[in-house]
Amino acid sequence: MSASRRNMALTTLLKTALTLSVFCTISCHRTEIVDGYPDQYVGVGMELTIENHMPVVVRTLDGGAAQAVGVEPGDQVVQIDHKGTRDLTLGNAIMMLRGSPGSQVTLTLTRRDQELVIVVPRRSMIKGPQDYRAAN
Repeated sequence: MSASRRNMALTTLLKTALTLSVFCTISCHRTEIVDGYPDQYVGVGMELTIENHMPVVVRTLDGGAAQAVGVEPGDQVVQIDHKGTRDLTLGNAIMMLRGSPGSQVTLTLTRRDQELVIVVPRRSMIKGPQDYRAAN
């Protein structure tokens, strides 16, 4: 199987399995990524990756609750609702952050060797042309 066919197959598989995780070649752009996502979801408004077996914040989304309460890129997510996150898959971490609009999730974060406990309300996030933003 050629590299491009393999990349296409993996991209399709991941878009189907996890709506907020991304397999991306060097040439992809955020607009292409967002096209395959649902029109709306309820969560805290942050993008995660897995580093050293732990979820880490890549960025917060404009208008999202995570941004409003001070979550920062590079924050390591140690617990979600008092449950350890070590060795969680990206998909499982994302699903733990989802819930009903207005419900809250407690995040235990490590930032520059300090532990922070932050309560984050879940909000509806809607898809725009290039990214998600908080629904009004």
